[in-house]
Amino acid sequence: MKKIILLGIVCCLSVMASVSHAEKMIISIGSFKNKTSAPSKMLNTLIDRITNGIVNTRKFNVIDNARLKETMTEHKKVDMGLSDAKGAPKKGKIKSAGYVLYGTVLALGAKAAVVRMSGVTGKRFTGSVELNIRFMDIESGELVASKTVKGSKIVSQLVSGAQASGGNQEEVAMQDAIQDASNKVVGKLMELAYPTKIIKVGKRNVTVNLPEERAKKGQLWHVFEVGETILDPDTGESLGADEELLGDIRIYRVGPKFAKAKPIGDLEIDDIEEGMIIRPVSDEEMEERQAKVKKQSVKRFRRRF
Repeated sequence: MKKIILLGIVCCLSVMASVSHAEKMIISIGSFKNKTSAPSKMLNTLIDRITNGIVNTRKFNVIDNARLKETMTEHKKVDMGLSDAKGAPKKGKIKSAGYVLYGTVLALGAKAAVVRMSGVTGKRFTGSVELNIRFMDIESGELVASKTVKGSKIVSQLVSGAQASGGNQEEVAMQDAIQDASNKVVGKLMELAYPTKIIKVGKRNVTVNLPEERAKKGQLWHVFEVGETILDPDTGESLGADEELLGDIRIYRVGPKFAKAKPIGDLEIDDIEEGMIIRPVSDEEMEERQAKVKKQSVKRFRRRF
């Protein structure tokens, strides 16, 4: 009889654990202060892109604050007897701790510059976005992290010559910069809550938990081996785990919910294990690599003469 009761308790605990594990973290999109002269329409586009990016990670339950206010208003109407309770949204509460994302937009716009070369005149539009983002723990109200995110894109337009190129290139540069900044905000959130990992190691490739919204064919990602947890000597707070950069992998196939990658350079498939963390190679690092390759090519070219 005792064995049956014990088995029942174990089963119940297993079910509770699986339900808890399946529960997604809550993320609430808070307000963003606009300290630029950009119109509210552009700010709303930025917030929409950030929201869409977080939803498409499939890791969070996202709360739309505007819709939440409408829901709470309907609840108040029902409580006051001013609305039919049958058609009103059901009351509930946030069951798991998560984050509130909010911040300040410092730059949001596009600048144009005239470029003249070999008798041809063109315009170069630079879209730029800069914002400070903050992540606050919903349950404790503690500020978990504060980050500065910058996004920028350059688009060129031919304005004289045989034929001017069509389209509103300034708008294109601005929208591309907004998307770039949005991707980086989502990346910061994912790094904080759910670092991207290698979930399977094959004979020649690896599988990573990157959905099609976050992965691109040809993208480079750093692979890190996670070591011991580092504690702050004054507060005892965990500062994260010690990490060692092993090398890089390149995405070659993108699926709806995961992507395939191959190790490049000195990194071998035998060096990689499931659970290892990966992080994207930054634009700045890519530019440095390209400049280094170009410099080496020039040196090789000069050696021939």
